[in-house]
Amino acid sequence: MSLDLTVERGDTRLMPNETRRYAYQRPLDFRAAAIAFRITVHPDDFYAKFYRATMRDKEFKTGHAAIRAALRHAETSTYVLFEREAPVGSHRA
Repeated sequence: MSLDLTVERGDTRLMPNETRRYAYQRPLDFRAAAIAFRITVHPDDFYAKFYRATMRDKEFKTGHAAIRAALRHAETSTYVLFEREAPVGSHRA
């Protein structure tokens, strides 16, 4: 979503019971024993960008402390949803 809310760039949310599959399409090093998967969620990414833009706005005069606090909260809301390693190549179980 653009900061002025006029353009939605993409919606990566999943509906209940919806799944997504992704294929790993890069060549694996012949020495690779496993591949690591991680899904990191940035739930407040839009808000963090919005708060930073607001703080840079020369016309923004009041509410700096509240925006800074909201920005700190948005920047610390990231979490790892899924993490796993899977064997590859001749190392498969």
